[in-house]
Order: sequence, then structure tokens, then C-alpha cells
Amino acid sequence: LFSMNARYSNWFLGLSKEQRSLFVSEMSQKYGTIMAEINTPWYEHIVPINSLYMECYSVLDLRGRPVHPKDAFTFFKSFGIDQIHPTMSAPVPPKRKKPIRWA
Repeated sequence: LFSMNARYSNWFLGLSKEQRSLFVSEMSQKYGTIMAEINTPWYEHIVPINSLYMECYSVLDLRGRPVHPKDAFTFFKSFGIDQIHPTMSAPVPPKRKKPIRWA
């Protein structure tokens, strides 16, 4: 836990004075909580985790409701909060001229 506190402190203090002020302002007037998961290398996982890190995945508004994911990830990006595992997507399949008929 100490290591996560140190990482957060280093991240926050690494922001410019203006960014720190904006972060505090947004977190106290627009958002309320950053949702995240602490991943550790010493527990079993489906995929190997080689270092301790916190993965941020959502932001809650002041009422405790999640904001739209696009807004959350824009917020993360604006403050340099990296996404360890970026969202994966696949192209939309082409439209069919005729619908599939199931017998």
C-alpha cells in the first residue's frame, strides 16, 4: 500500500501547478471518485502481472454515478493517467443485403 501512495504522490507532484489546481477543482466540483484496481504481481492472475500498478477505469460524479466512459478516459488522458491495457476494439462487420433467416 505504501508503494501505491508513493506512486500517487509522485504522479500528483509531477503535475504542473496549473494541472494540480485544475485536478483538485475538477475532483471537488465535477467528479467525486476515481475508480481503479490495484494489480499486484504476488497474486494469481489470468495474465502475468510483473509490477505493482493501479489501473484507472472509471470516474464517478459527485452523486456517485459513473460518468460516460469517453468522458472518463478523456479526463485520464488530460492528466497523464496512463491506461496499462487500452481498450480493444474490432471493426464493425459489413451490413448484409439480406437478413439471415433462421429456420
